[in-house]
Amino acid sequence: THFPYPTLFRSRKLIPVGLTAQVVSAVPYEDGILYVDYSLDDENTLNWEIIRHAKEAREILLKGQCDFYDKLPSLEVLEGVPIVLWEDATDGKARLSKISKNGFEDIISEEENITIVTSDLSTNTKEICFAIETEGETAEMVVAGIDGIIGRLTLEHKLTSFALTKDSLLCGVGDAQEKGIFSLINYDFKQDKKDISHISGPLYRMKGSSDNTILCVDSTFRIKRINADDSSISNIDAPPKTTGMPISFSTKIDEMCVAEILTTNQTEYYLMRM
Repeated sequence: THFPYPTLFRSRKLIPVGLTAQVVSAVPYEDGILYVDYSLDDENTLNWEIIRHAKEAREILLKGQCDFYDKLPSLEVLEGVPIVLWEDATDGKARLSKISKNGFEDIISEEENITIVTSDLSTNTKEICFAIETEGETAEMVVAGIDGIIGRLTLEHKLTSFALTKDSLLCGVGDAQEKGIFSLINYDFKQDKKDISHISGPLYRMKGSSDNTILCVDSTFRIKRINADDSSISNIDAPPKTTGMPISFSTKIDEMCVAEILTTNQTEYYLMRM
Protein backbone atom coordinates (compact mmCIF):
# COMPACT_ATOMS: atom_id res chain seq x y z
CA THR A 1 0.00 0.00 0.00
CA HIS A 2 1.37 3.40 -0.96
CA PHE A 3 0.45 6.76 0.61
CA PRO A 4 1.64 9.68 -1.54
CA TYR A 5 1.91 13.03 0.17
CA PRO A 6 -1.25 15.20 0.07
CA THR A 7 -1.91 16.18 -3.53
CA LEU A 8 -3.85 19.05 -5.08
CA PHE A 9 -6.28 17.65 -7.66
CA ARG A 10 -7.11 19.72 -10.72
CA SER A 11 -10.79 20.59 -10.88
CA ARG A 12 -12.52 19.95 -14.20
CA LYS A 13 -15.66 21.89 -13.34
CA LEU A 14 -16.99 23.96 -10.46
CA ILE A 15 -20.74 23.95 -9.79
CA PRO A 16 -22.07 26.56 -7.32
CA VAL A 17 -24.80 25.22 -5.05
CA GLY A 18 -25.35 28.27 -2.83
CA LEU A 19 -23.85 29.39 0.45
CA THR A 20 -26.79 28.08 2.47
CA ALA A 21 -26.84 24.58 0.94
CA GLN A 22 -26.43 21.72 3.44
CA VAL A 23 -25.09 19.11 1.02
CA VAL A 24 -25.01 15.63 2.59
CA SER A 25 -24.69 13.51 -0.56
CA ALA A 26 -23.82 14.23 -4.20
CA VAL A 27 -23.02 12.41 -7.45
CA PRO A 28 -22.17 13.56 -11.00
CA TYR A 29 -25.11 13.48 -13.43
CA GLU A 30 -24.97 14.29 -17.15
CA ASP A 31 -23.50 17.82 -17.40
CA GLY A 32 -24.06 18.64 -13.73
CA ILE A 33 -24.68 17.03 -10.36
CA LEU A 34 -27.40 15.58 -8.18
CA TYR A 35 -27.25 16.45 -4.50
CA VAL A 36 -29.27 16.23 -1.29
CA ASP A 37 -29.98 19.46 0.58
CA TYR A 38 -31.93 19.83 3.83
CA SER A 39 -33.21 22.33 6.37
CA LEU A 40 -34.47 22.01 9.94
CA ASP A 41 -37.85 23.52 10.76
CA ASP A 42 -39.24 24.84 14.06
CA GLU A 43 -40.54 21.38 14.99
CA ASN A 44 -37.08 19.82 14.53
CA THR A 45 -38.18 17.98 11.40
CA LEU A 46 -35.62 17.60 8.64
CA ASN A 47 -37.03 18.72 5.29
CA TRP A 48 -34.91 17.34 2.45
CA GLU A 49 -34.71 17.91 -1.29
CA ILE A 50 -33.01 15.99 -4.08
CA ILE A 51 -31.75 18.61 -6.51
CA ARG A 52 -30.38 18.52 -10.04
CA HIS A 53 -27.98 21.36 -10.79
CA ALA A 54 -26.70 21.87 -14.34
CA LYS A 55 -25.91 24.81 -16.62
CA GLU A 56 -26.58 27.21 -13.73
CA ALA A 57 -30.14 25.85 -13.44
CA ARG A 58 -31.44 24.33 -10.21
CA GLU A 59 -34.32 21.83 -10.31
CA ILE A 60 -35.92 20.13 -7.30
CA LEU A 61 -36.65 16.51 -8.26
CA LEU A 62 -38.10 15.22 -5.00
CA LYS A 63 -39.00 16.47 -1.51
CA GLY A 64 -39.55 14.64 1.74
CA GLN A 65 -39.09 14.62 5.50
CA CYS A 66 -37.22 12.56 8.05
CA ASP A 67 -36.69 12.72 11.80
CA PHE A 68 -33.00 11.85 12.01
CA TYR A 69 -29.87 13.05 10.21
CA ASP A 70 -28.74 9.47 9.53
CA LYS A 71 -31.89 8.89 7.48
CA LEU A 72 -31.33 11.71 5.01
CA PRO A 73 -31.28 10.34 1.43
CA SER A 74 -28.03 8.80 0.13
CA LEU A 75 -27.00 9.02 -3.53
CA GLU A 76 -24.74 6.60 -5.41
CA VAL A 77 -23.98 5.56 -8.98
CA LEU A 78 -24.43 1.95 -10.13
CA GLU A 79 -23.14 1.07 -13.58
CA GLY A 80 -23.40 4.70 -14.62
CA VAL A 81 -26.98 5.11 -13.31
CA PRO A 82 -27.64 7.41 -10.31
CA ILE A 83 -29.63 5.77 -7.53
CA VAL A 84 -30.96 7.02 -4.20
CA LEU A 85 -31.86 5.29 -0.94
CA TRP A 86 -34.52 7.31 0.84
CA GLU A 87 -37.27 7.18 3.42
CA ASP A 88 -40.12 9.63 3.97
CA ALA A 89 -41.28 10.15 7.56
CA THR A 90 -44.88 10.50 6.38
CA ASP A 91 -45.14 6.73 5.92
CA GLY A 92 -41.84 5.42 7.36
CA LYS A 93 -41.23 3.18 4.34
CA ALA A 94 -37.96 3.12 2.44
CA ARG A 95 -37.35 3.04 -1.29
CA LEU A 96 -34.35 2.46 -3.49
CA SER A 97 -34.84 4.30 -6.77
CA LYS A 98 -33.11 4.94 -10.09
CA ILE A 99 -33.02 8.54 -11.28
CA SER A 100 -33.43 9.43 -14.95
CA LYS A 101 -34.87 12.18 -17.15
CA ASN A 102 -38.24 10.49 -16.72
CA GLY A 103 -38.13 10.77 -12.94
CA PHE A 104 -37.74 8.10 -10.27
CA GLU A 105 -38.12 4.38 -10.97
CA ASP A 106 -38.24 2.11 -7.92
CA ILE A 107 -35.73 -0.71 -7.58
CA ILE A 108 -37.20 -1.46 -4.15
CA SER A 109 -40.62 0.10 -3.72
CA GLU A 110 -42.65 1.03 -0.65
CA GLU A 111 -44.63 -2.18 -1.23
CA GLU A 112 -41.59 -4.13 0.02
CA ASN A 113 -42.43 -2.53 3.39
CA ILE A 114 -38.85 -2.15 4.59
CA THR A 115 -37.54 0.33 7.16
CA ILE A 116 -33.89 1.31 6.96
CA VAL A 117 -31.70 1.38 10.07
CA THR A 118 -29.89 4.37 8.53
CA SER A 119 -29.36 5.55 4.96
CA ASP A 120 -25.69 4.51 5.11
CA LEU A 121 -24.84 2.33 2.15
CA SER A 122 -21.80 0.68 0.61
CA THR A 123 -21.09 -0.03 -3.04
CA ASN A 124 -18.75 -2.00 -5.28
CA THR A 125 -19.92 0.20 -8.23
CA LYS A 126 -22.28 -2.52 -9.53
CA GLU A 127 -24.27 -3.38 -6.39
CA ILE A 128 -25.03 -1.67 -3.09
CA CYS A 129 -25.88 -2.88 0.40
CA PHE A 130 -27.62 -1.34 3.39
CA ALA A 131 -29.19 -2.38 6.70
CA ILE A 132 -32.92 -2.68 7.38
CA GLU A 133 -34.80 -3.18 10.63
CA THR A 134 -36.19 -6.53 11.77
CA GLU A 135 -38.63 -7.48 14.50
CA GLY A 136 -35.74 -8.25 16.84
CA GLU A 137 -32.82 -6.15 18.07
CA THR A 138 -30.50 -6.98 15.18
CA ALA A 139 -30.55 -5.91 11.54
CA GLU A 140 -30.87 -7.55 8.16
CA MET A 141 -28.50 -6.65 5.33
CA VAL A 142 -29.85 -6.18 1.81
CA VAL A 143 -27.70 -6.45 -1.32
CA ALA A 144 -29.29 -4.93 -4.43
CA GLY A 145 -28.35 -4.26 -8.03
CA ILE A 146 -29.84 -1.98 -10.62
CA ASP A 147 -32.66 -4.48 -11.24
CA GLY A 148 -33.59 -5.40 -7.68
CA ILE A 149 -32.63 -7.35 -4.57
CA ILE A 150 -29.86 -9.93 -5.02
CA GLY A 151 -29.45 -11.27 -1.49
CA ARG A 152 -30.29 -10.83 2.17
CA LEU A 153 -28.31 -11.62 5.31
CA THR A 154 -29.86 -11.72 8.78
CA LEU A 155 -27.46 -10.68 11.54
CA GLU A 156 -27.50 -12.32 14.95
CA HIS A 157 -25.35 -9.70 16.69
CA LYS A 158 -24.91 -5.93 16.73
CA LEU A 159 -23.51 -4.46 13.52
CA THR A 160 -20.41 -2.26 13.86
CA SER A 161 -19.62 -1.70 10.17
CA PHE A 162 -20.17 -3.18 6.70
CA ALA A 163 -18.85 -2.98 3.15
CA LEU A 164 -19.44 -4.52 -0.25
CA THR A 165 -16.68 -6.00 -2.38
CA LYS A 166 -16.80 -7.45 -5.90
CA ASP A 167 -18.18 -10.77 -4.63
CA SER A 168 -18.84 -10.42 -0.90
CA LEU A 169 -20.66 -8.50 1.80
CA LEU A 170 -18.37 -8.01 4.80
CA CYS A 171 -19.90 -7.24 8.21
CA GLY A 172 -18.18 -6.58 11.51
CA VAL A 173 -20.43 -7.62 14.40
CA GLY A 174 -20.22 -7.79 18.18
CA ASP A 175 -20.87 -5.79 21.34
CA ALA A 176 -18.31 -5.06 24.07
CA GLN A 177 -21.11 -4.60 26.60
CA GLU A 178 -22.42 -8.13 26.03
CA LYS A 179 -19.91 -10.97 25.75
CA GLY A 180 -17.07 -8.97 24.25
CA ILE A 181 -16.96 -11.37 21.31
CA PHE A 182 -16.46 -9.93 17.83
CA SER A 183 -16.73 -11.57 14.43
CA LEU A 184 -16.23 -10.87 10.75
CA ILE A 185 -19.01 -12.19 8.52
CA ASN A 186 -18.04 -12.84 4.91
CA TYR A 187 -21.18 -13.39 2.83
CA ASP A 188 -20.66 -14.36 -0.82
CA PHE A 189 -23.89 -12.92 -2.20
CA LYS A 190 -23.29 -14.45 -5.65
CA GLN A 191 -22.97 -17.99 -4.30
CA ASP A 192 -25.19 -17.45 -1.22
CA LYS A 193 -22.45 -18.74 1.11
CA LYS A 194 -21.53 -17.37 4.54
CA ASP A 195 -18.28 -17.67 6.51
CA ILE A 196 -17.78 -16.39 10.07
CA SER A 197 -14.39 -15.80 11.69
CA HIS A 198 -13.67 -14.54 15.20
CA ILE A 199 -11.64 -11.33 15.50
CA SER A 200 -9.92 -9.59 18.40
CA GLY A 201 -12.02 -6.43 18.46
CA PRO A 202 -14.63 -4.32 16.66
CA LEU A 203 -14.14 -3.00 13.13
CA TYR A 204 -15.37 0.41 12.01
CA ARG A 205 -15.56 2.69 8.93
CA MET A 206 -15.50 -0.08 6.35
CA LYS A 207 -15.75 1.19 2.79
CA GLY A 208 -16.66 -0.70 -0.37
CA SER A 209 -14.38 -1.74 -3.19
CA SER A 210 -14.59 -2.74 -6.85
CA ASP A 211 -12.20 -5.62 -6.10
CA ASN A 212 -12.15 -7.99 -3.13
CA THR A 213 -10.08 -6.01 -0.60
CA ILE A 214 -11.39 -3.20 1.62
CA LEU A 215 -10.08 -0.80 4.24
CA CYS A 216 -11.41 -0.10 7.74
CA VAL A 217 -10.16 0.85 11.20
CA ASP A 218 -10.22 -0.58 14.71
CA SER A 219 -11.21 1.30 17.87
CA THR A 220 -7.83 3.10 17.97
CA PHE A 221 -7.99 4.14 14.28
CA ARG A 222 -5.34 1.64 13.27
CA ILE A 223 -5.86 0.97 9.55
CA LYS A 224 -6.86 -2.57 8.60
CA ARG A 225 -7.07 -4.26 5.21
CA ILE A 226 -9.51 -7.15 4.76
CA ASN A 227 -9.20 -9.63 1.91
CA ALA A 228 -12.63 -11.08 1.17
CA ASP A 229 -11.09 -14.02 -0.70
CA ASP A 230 -9.94 -15.60 2.57
CA SER A 231 -11.24 -13.21 5.31
CA SER A 232 -7.65 -12.35 6.27
CA ILE A 233 -6.98 -9.06 8.10
CA SER A 234 -3.67 -7.20 7.96
CA ASN A 235 -2.37 -3.90 9.34
CA ILE A 236 -1.60 -0.89 7.13
CA ASP A 237 0.83 1.82 8.20
CA ALA A 238 -0.66 5.31 8.35
CA PRO A 239 1.09 8.29 6.75
CA PRO A 240 3.90 9.83 8.87
CA LYS A 241 2.76 11.54 12.09
CA THR A 242 -0.92 10.55 11.59
CA THR A 243 -1.02 7.21 13.43
CA GLY A 244 -4.11 6.99 15.64
CA MET A 245 -5.77 10.06 14.15
CA PRO A 246 -9.39 9.83 12.91
CA ILE A 247 -9.43 8.52 9.33
CA SER A 248 -12.10 7.57 6.81
CA PHE A 249 -12.00 6.31 3.23
CA SER A 250 -13.75 6.68 -0.07
CA THR A 251 -14.92 3.66 -2.09
CA LYS A 252 -11.86 1.92 -3.56
CA ILE A 253 -11.95 1.82 -7.37
CA ASP A 254 -9.19 0.46 -9.63
CA GLU A 255 -7.01 -0.21 -6.58
CA MET A 256 -7.14 3.41 -5.40
CA CYS A 257 -9.10 5.40 -2.82
CA VAL A 258 -8.91 8.71 -0.97
CA ALA A 259 -8.16 8.76 2.76
CA GLU A 260 -9.41 11.70 4.84
CA ILE A 261 -7.40 12.23 8.03
CA LEU A 262 -8.36 14.70 10.76
CA THR A 263 -5.04 15.92 12.15
CA THR A 264 -4.44 18.31 15.02
CA ASN A 265 -4.88 21.50 12.99
CA GLN A 266 -6.48 20.52 9.70
CA THR A 267 -8.01 17.85 7.52
CA GLU A 268 -5.61 16.14 5.12
CA TYR A 269 -6.39 14.03 2.06
CA TYR A 270 -4.19 11.25 0.74
CA LEU A 271 -4.48 9.16 -2.38
CA MET A 272 -3.96 5.51 -1.44
CA ARG A 273 -2.83 2.97 -4.01
CA MET A 274 -3.23 -0.70 -3.07
